[in-house]
Amino acid sequence: MKLDDRDSRILTLLQEDSRISNADLAEAVGMSPSALWRRVRALEEAGIIERYGAVVNAPAMGLGFQAIVHVHLTRHDPDKLVEFI
Repeated sequence: MKLDDRDSRILTLLQEDSRISNADLAEAVGMSPSALWRRVRALEEAGIIERYGAVVNAPAMGLGFQAIVHVHLTRHDPDKLVEFI
């Protein structure tokens, strides 16, 4: 699917607020609500929009520390896996 400027604008706005109403999104992009709905549906069906999500506030949840860790094991036999865990 080839994306145009409207598609890019739709995607930007949805990334900023995935809960934006169809009517508000249509107005922001300059389209009718029905045309916008079809466009968003096409983006979903093409796999460009995979899913919708929520960004949570970690400190508000009582999480003081966050880390992404990548571990590479040189051996994957069950004993070494248990030892690592």
